[in-house]
Amino acid sequence: RYRDTDIGQYAAWLSAQPRLARANFGSGFVYDALFRDPALPQKNPKDWKLTHYSPGGGIVLMKSSWKDDATHVMFDCGPLFCGHDHADQNSFMIFKNGFLTYDSGAYQGVTTPWAVDYYCRSIAHNTVTVYTPGAKMIARRQTAANDGGQLWREYEASTLAQVRDFKGGDYEAGYIIALDYTDLYTYTVGDATKAYAPDNVKEFKRHLLYLRPDTVIVFDKVTAAQEGARKRWHLHTTGQPTVSDDLVTATAQGGKLFCRTLLPDKPAITVIEGFEVDGRTLKPQGELPYPEWRIDVSPTVEEKTTLFAHVLFAGDAGT
Repeated sequence: RYRDTDIGQYAAWLSAQPRLARANFGSGFVYDALFRDPALPQKNPKDWKLTHYSPGGGIVLMKSSWKDDATHVMFDCGPLFCGHDHADQNSFMIFKNGFLTYDSGAYQGVTTPWAVDYYCRSIAHNTVTVYTPGAKMIARRQTAANDGGQLWREYEASTLAQVRDFKGGDYEAGYIIALDYTDLYTYTVGDATKAYAPDNVKEFKRHLLYLRPDTVIVFDKVTAAQEGARKRWHLHTTGQPTVSDDLVTATAQGGKLFCRTLLPDKPAITVIEGFEVDGRTLKPQGELPYPEWRIDVSPTVEEKTTLFAHVLFAGDAGT
C-alpha cells in the first residue's frame, strides 16, 4: 500500500540500518518476514519533517534533526483506552544522547501493586498532581495509593466504535487542542482536565513550546476543585539532580539537563530519591534501567489556581 510513498521508502531505509533493533519477541519475527521488503527503494529521512502528530493517541513527537546527536521531545495528551495506557496525560520526555527526563520505573505487569500504586500512575510521569490528604483512589479495580493524579480507569476498549466515539465516555482523558510547527519550533497545547476526578481538578492545560535545537518551555494552568489541595509539578531525571535557587541541573548518559522555574514565585523545590507515593517508598522487583530521581515543584502559598512556567535546556554532558 505504501510502496510508492515517501513514508514507505523512509521505512525501508530505517529497517535496513544495522543499528535498528530487529523484532525479538514471540511472533515478532513474522512481521519482519511479511512486511520487510529489501527490494523497496530507500529514501534517507534526513530532510523529512521534524514534527509528527499521532491524533489517535494524542502524541506529538519532535526532534532537532535526523542526526545521531539530535535532541528529541515527546508530548502526550490523549484518550485512555487500555490497561497498558498510563495516567500520564500532559506529560513529556526529553532525550539528548540518552534520556534526560523519562517515565519513571519499568514494566512489571499492569495489576501488580507496583503498577497500581506507582508505575502506571501520574506520580511516575512528568505531569502535575493535585494532592488532597485522605482522598480515595481506585485503579484497575483496586484501592490504590493516593498520588493526587489522574484516574487510571478499569475500562478497556474492546470495539472500534468505543475507540472512535470515545468523547464523553469512559475513555476520555485528554486532547491536543493546539498544534503549530515549523523547522524552527513546535508549539502544542494539551487539555488534560477530564483525566482527573471532577472533585479534584477543574482545569489543567499545558502549553509546550520546543525551540530547536535544545530549548523547551512548559507553561501550565492548574485549577484545583478544593481549597488547600497541594499542586505538584513533577520532573523525573536519570541523573542525580542538584538544586540552586530556582535552577535544577542533572547529568546522565552523555547529556545534561537544565530546568529553571519561572513560576510560581518563590517555589518550593524538593528532590526525592526512590519511588515515593503518599508517604511510602515502593520497591520494584529486580533492577530498573535507570536510577530514580524526582523533582517536585510546588507553590509556597496554595491558591485554587496556580501557574507553572519552566524553561528546560538539553545539552551535552560538558555543557
